[in-house]
Amino acid sequence: MSIIPYSRRSMEMDGTNLWGLIRLDSLSVTMLGLIGLIALIIFRYSRNYLAGDPGQGRFTRWFLGTVSCVVVLVSANHLMLLAGAWIGTSLCLHRLLTFYPERPAAMLAAHKKFLISRTGDLFLVSGFALLGMQFGTFDLGIILSQITGMTGNLPGSVQTASILLVLAAVLKCAQLPFHGWLIQVMEAPTPVSALLHAGVINIGGFLMIRFSPLIMEVELAQWLLILFGTTSAVIAGMIMMTRISIKVMLAWSTCAQMGFMLMECGLGAYSLALLHLVAHSLYKAWSFLGAGRTVTETLQKLSVDPRKESRPVHWVGALALALVLVTLVAWLFGVSPAHEPAIWAIGTILAVATATVLAEGLALREFRSWALLAGISIGMSGLYFTWHHLFAQWYAPLIPLGKPSPVAVGFVLVAFLLTYGLLMWIRLNPRTPAVQRLHALLYHGLYLDEIFTFLTLRIWPQARS
Repeated sequence: MSIIPYSRRSMEMDGTNLWGLIRLDSLSVTMLGLIGLIALIIFRYSRNYLAGDPGQGRFTRWFLGTVSCVVVLVSANHLMLLAGAWIGTSLCLHRLLTFYPERPAAMLAAHKKFLISRTGDLFLVSGFALLGMQFGTFDLGIILSQITGMTGNLPGSVQTASILLVLAAVLKCAQLPFHGWLIQVMEAPTPVSALLHAGVINIGGFLMIRFSPLIMEVELAQWLLILFGTTSAVIAGMIMMTRISIKVMLAWSTCAQMGFMLMECGLGAYSLALLHLVAHSLYKAWSFLGAGRTVTETLQKLSVDPRKESRPVHWVGALALALVLVTLVAWLFGVSPAHEPAIWAIGTILAVATATVLAEGLALREFRSWALLAGISIGMSGLYFTWHHLFAQWYAPLIPLGKPSPVAVGFVLVAFLLTYGLLMWIRLNPRTPAVQRLHALLYHGLYLDEIFTFLTLRIWPQARS
């Protein structure tokens, strides 16, 4: 039985529709609040950062243009309005990424993003066109309502539209192997990096959450999200650990986090994906605007001398302990693999991530150290399931909870468990030739971006100085 008042339920399901163009529901209101907060913080920071820069006025114009387009995008109820805001956001951001046109590396990254974004725009507009032709309207609320009321398999054109929207989201979120531009745009001003990583990069995830009633009905669309998302989360996360530059490390982190968010969408955990989106936006704004502080904190961590080297028993024991703790917390919250497999699977992944920290604690062989880390693990698990419960309650009428296939859940769990095993092997054998070769490959991003750099230079050659 729902404890949600009827008035809010009505708003969640139908949205407050203004002139058939603007849709105000809990999702759009949440996004508008997040956008307003982050935009205010970045704008205030930029006033000091760009003080005296002759391009400050130009930055302000395109910054406000980008934010305005994002505001329209998250509140649009008409597909063509949403598409226009999607394209407008990208074009305004392009002007910010080319803030220093005299820097060849910045221009190459901006050109690469421009070409990938236009491909994504084509996917998005094509998907919207198919939906409009199938349902005879471009009204988002009507389309989602009709999809929810359908029985049996969706029409082929609607399934094709869902796949096109997924591909648009994958490109917007800079998933491997379309990620190169995201790593290489660091020559833009810091406020631009903060706007990109804390805001614009999340738009693909928002698109998936908004169209969740459609995506969860098309198995191929879900699998595309799982495959791209899991691959990016795992590989980008491994590459991130090899980087020295703090900003580049944060960029790889963004790629990995976007992958994890899309993977959550593929598993049907859309409320968790929204929580992830909000938390990631706030964290990345804080990280980029305080990059100097982040450097200091990272150096402090690297300067700590481990008193004991970890052993295989520490890693295996840490994983077992983390799994037991998360399972216990999940049981206390009433989360079972049978009824909520996606939530349980992501909780298990949280246990795997926590185990990497617990392993180092067990290596210290001090009761206080590993007891503290175990307490932190329990606290993180409790927060995870608490926030899931709150978000699921608040957004339940609007954002459905999917039930992924056992194969999909198994694939994701195996991928992260294998990654844990690989990380254990690397940490236990750091000086072996095989690990050093792997480190070199990861440091160079597995050379995944080379072909896109080549194609970009062929299509859009650099201007000769």
